[in-house]
Order: sequence, then C-alpha cells, then structure tokens
Amino acid sequence: MSILNEKTYLGVCRLKMASTQNIASATETELNFNTLASLGYDPFVMGDLANHSITVREPGAYFINVAVHWDGEVTPVSYTYRYIRLWVNGVAAAGVNVPTTVAANDLTLDTIVQSTAILDLNAGDVIEARAAQGSGETLTVLTAYSNFTVFRLPVNHK
Repeated sequence: MSILNEKTYLGVCRLKMASTQNIASATETELNFNTLASLGYDPFVMGDLANHSITVREPGAYFINVAVHWDGEVTPVSYTYRYIRLWVNGVAAAGVNVPTTVAANDLTLDTIVQSTAILDLNAGDVIEARAAQGSGETLTVLTAYSNFTVFRLPVNHK
C-alpha cells in the first residue's frame, strides 16, 4: 500500500525562476525553475530546485503547464519561433512541442508562450521544461509570468 492515500493525494507543485535566464538562438535549453512560486506550494516535496525539475510521487494523470515570458528582440527577424518542450525521465514527451511564429514588427514586444499537457505518469517520473527560440540572437526569459506547474488530476472513486 502506498504511503500516500490515493483518495486524498492530489500532488501539486508550482515553481518559478529566481532570476532571468539567457537562451541562445536555436539551442534547446533547460529552464531554471529553481524556487517555489509565491502562490504555489509543494506539500509532497515534488520540486527539485537544484535540478529545476518536478518528480511525481504517485502514478496517475497529471496536468502540466509551463509558461515562459520572453523579452523582446533587439533586432527582430521575420517570423522567428519560440517553443517549450516537456521532458520526462530525460526523453522528450510527445505532443508538447508548441512552436510559435510571430511577425517581425511584433518581436520587439515581450512574448509569453505556454505549453499545457495531460500526461499519464508513474511514481518517480521526473519532469523538466526546456525552451528554444530562433531569433538569431540570445534572448532573455523574464521571471514575471514564467512558471512550471504540475498537479495530479483527481481519481474518480466509487
């Protein structure tokens, strides 16, 4: 029997970035989610702040959302991209790569990109978030609005 009661375990963790992070063009980079979000919590100690990841404690379906707040480009390139990809146990998770193309005249503005998935996970699975962009220059991920949230969906009990 599990230590955690399945009827009450709704594991949740929300991480944010303590500081900005630079992402080189055309380089998928692990996002440095390294602190608990002020409005979030981590009652089951799922967040691994040193490794910027979240480890699920019980098997089940999990809702995962990652939001990245990109700073605007200095020299916009026509129709560049930004995306977020979720990784589970060091392997890219299928169906969560979300490319975003933006017109050049809008690229001097900040851009917020989100990726949301529902994944069936096993106890001990480690989830991390990576991002990439194709501006031709290094862009900064800002701390405001950048977050990494994972929670277990409720189980239907009879």
